[in-house]
Amino acid sequence: MTTPDHAAHDGPGRPLSRLRTTGIAAWSVLGILALAALAGWLLWHARVVVLPVAAAGLVAAGLSPVTDRLERLGLSRGIAAAITMVTGGAVIVGVGTLVGPAMVDQLTEVGSALDDAADRFERWVGSERPFGLDAADVRTWRERIESTRPSEALDAAGVSARTGARAAGVVVTSVLLVVVTTFFLLRDAARMADAIVDRSPAASSERVRRALQGMVRSARGYLAGAGMLGVVEGIAIALALWLTGADLAVVVGLLTLVGAFVPFVGAIVVGVIAVGVALVSGGTTSAIVVAIVVVVVQQLDNELLAPVVYGRFLRLHPLAVILATAFGIELAGIVGAFITVPLLAASTGAWRGWARPPDAPEGDAEGRAPTV
Repeated sequence: MTTPDHAAHDGPGRPLSRLRTTGIAAWSVLGILALAALAGWLLWHARVVVLPVAAAGLVAAGLSPVTDRLERLGLSRGIAAAITMVTGGAVIVGVGTLVGPAMVDQLTEVGSALDDAADRFERWVGSERPFGLDAADVRTWRERIESTRPSEALDAAGVSARTGARAAGVVVTSVLLVVVTTFFLLRDAARMADAIVDRSPAASSERVRRALQGMVRSARGYLAGAGMLGVVEGIAIALALWLTGADLAVVVGLLTLVGAFVPFVGAIVVGVIAVGVALVSGGTTSAIVVAIVVVVVQQLDNELLAPVVYGRFLRLHPLAVILATAFGIELAGIVGAFITVPLLAASTGAWRGWARPPDAPEGDAEGRAPTV
C-alpha cells in the first residue's frame, strides 16, 4: 500500500518524477554539447584537411552538371570527370593569361598615381596644417615607408623564412588536395551516395537519399546565384571605373566577382576598394561617381537579385548569412569566409530533404523545413 507521503512525492506527475525527467534531459543536453565540442575540436585540429575537402565538395557540386552532360554523350564517368577538370583548369589559365598583363600594367600606373596622390596630400597638409601636422611630418612618414625593405616588413609581421616556407607548403598541399578530391567526387560521388544510402537503416534510407540530394541542390544553387550576383556587380563597377578614367577596372571587376561569394561582407569590402582606386587614379569626381554606382548596384542586387538567391534557392535569413560569414572569418580567415555560407546552405538543404515527407514535392509548404 502506498503511503500518502510517497504518493505525494513519487506518483505520476509528482515532484520527484518531474525532477528525474528534468535530470535525464539535462544530462542528455550536456552529452550532446560535449559531443559537439569534441567534434568541433577535431575539425579545428584537422582543418588543414577539412577545409580543402569542403572546398572540393563545393567545386564538385558546381562542376558536376558538366560531367553529367559529358557522360550522357557516351563518355565514361572517369574520362568525363578528367575532361571537366582539364577544361576548368584551362579556363582559369586562359583568364589569367588574358588579364594578367593588363593587371601588371594597371598596377604600375596605380603606383605612379599613388605617388602623385601622396604629393598632393603633402602639399595639402603643408597649407592647411590639420591637427598641427606639417609637410615635414608627411615627408618623414613617406621616407620611412619607402625605405622599409620587404624582409623588414615581414619580420615586423612575425613572418620568417621558416614560417613562410611552411605556409607555402600548406598552400601547395591544400591545392593538390582540392584538385584530387574534386576529381574523385566528380567521378564517384553517385556511387558514394548509393553506398551511404545502402548502409543506412532501411527505415531511414529514403530520408538519407533526400538529404544528400537536398545538400547538393542547395550548394549548387548558392554557387550559381552568387556567381550571377558577382557578374552583374563586377560588370557595372568595372564600367564605372573605365568610363570615369580610373585604373584597375578589370582587376576590381574580377575582385567584385570573387567578393560575391562572401555575402554582404565581400560587397562592402570590394566597394570600398573600388572607391579608393577611383579616388587615387581618377580623382574626386571619379570616386563620387563610382561610389554612387556601387551603392545603386548593391541596393538593386540586395532588393532584386539577392532575395532570389538567398530566398528561393536557400531560404536563409540574412542574419544567418552574416553570422556564418563572421564565424568563418574568425575560424579560418579568408578561406572560411568563402566556404562557411555554402556549407550552411548545404546543411540546411540536407535538413530540408531529411524532414520533407516522401509524398511532399520540393518547396511544398507542408514539407518545407523552417527557414534558418
